[in-house]
Amino acid sequence: MPDIRTCIQTGLGESPQADAFADQLRNIEDIDGLIALREQVALQKRQAVLQAQKISLAQKAMLGDARGAHVALSSMLGRDVYGEGRGLNIDFRKKAITHDMQAIFSEPMIAMGPRAFDFLRKESDAPERLVRALYGDTSDPRLNTYAKAWRETAEYARQRFNEAGGNIKKREDWNLPQSHERAKVAEATADEWIDFIYDKIDLDEFKDFSGRPLQEGEIREVLEGIYDAIRTDGFSRQDPTVLPPRGGKKLANKYQEHRVLQFKDADSWLEYQGRFGQDDIYGTLTSHMEMMAHEISLLETFGPNPNLAYKQLLQQAKAIDESSGIGYNAGYVDGLWKTVSGQSESIANVRASDWGSNTRNLLTAAQLGSALISAISDRAFSKMTRDFNGVTE
Repeated sequence: MPDIRTCIQTGLGESPQADAFADQLRNIEDIDGLIALREQVALQKRQAVLQAQKISLAQKAMLGDARGAHVALSSMLGRDVYGEGRGLNIDFRKKAITHDMQAIFSEPMIAMGPRAFDFLRKESDAPERLVRALYGDTSDPRLNTYAKAWRETAEYARQRFNEAGGNIKKREDWNLPQSHERAKVAEATADEWIDFIYDKIDLDEFKDFSGRPLQEGEIREVLEGIYDAIRTDGFSRQDPTVLPPRGGKKLANKYQEHRVLQFKDADSWLEYQGRFGQDDIYGTLTSHMEMMAHEISLLETFGPNPNLAYKQLLQQAKAIDESSGIGYNAGYVDGLWKTVSGQSESIANVRASDWGSNTRNLLTAAQLGSALISAISDRAFSKMTRDFNGVTE
């Protein structure tokens, strides 16, 4: 009987990818791991098809724009004042998606929003009670209704993200996004942060690829990496000795590691937010909606790997405009993309990052008009979910 490597090479062809696939199969200890690997391969194929489709649509838009390919490309990134985005505008999509989520979550937003005069705003513990309702406290019927609306909103975002090629698994125990204040985390040592969070999170979520539960030492090693990523705003994940993959990591795959940090109960979540996060619960929820809307708009416009798509389109725009004798400003387009994708946020000096956040917000608004993007520093929701994965899209 042929060995597993021969079988895989017969089906996939001889390649380093086939060899890696075979090695992964050897390490799988149960059927669940095999099923997960099969789903991973299917997802990669689907993502490749979606990526090709989105690049093709963008290419057609560039070729059909009389203003030039670079202008057409820039009109896909931010607000297109001339309305020539041809349905591929990230800003337009983001607004529409945000409105869809706000419609689902409208009643809690009206009740808990900064302009509301509902009884919830008069009760200082209302946001805390909402958190407890999300973690299973059924004592307050109105808060239970709001918790249900939040779950429906988050599920809408998850499904739409996945339809665009994303990979967020359905989790019945996921309740709330997490905010991580970089400055607060940086004031603590790694051991202090790990000791504080260790007993508050579900340790059963820490498993390797084969599904084997990690031991305490391995869990602490993972948490130390997450601590460094929060403290340095993701810079610690950028190893200068390792070349990044061509086009960067897929935005579509970015949320899996973040969901490892699952707090056991409402008290654990609230204690962490009070010590290392943002205590504005309403702001945390609405910022999560804004962030997801932007990420979805990127996927729906440029495919599962927006950074790779952009690099290809920028090269093609240069060729198109040069062949047509049309002048262009590639630096402006590239700067706009770095702002949209959040790449301009990846800096090592934490204090410089904090100092520059207000200036960056003003520049972002000037470049993108009404586009509200995940690149903007928001004290209500840290972008740690992107940066500790090393994702730059």
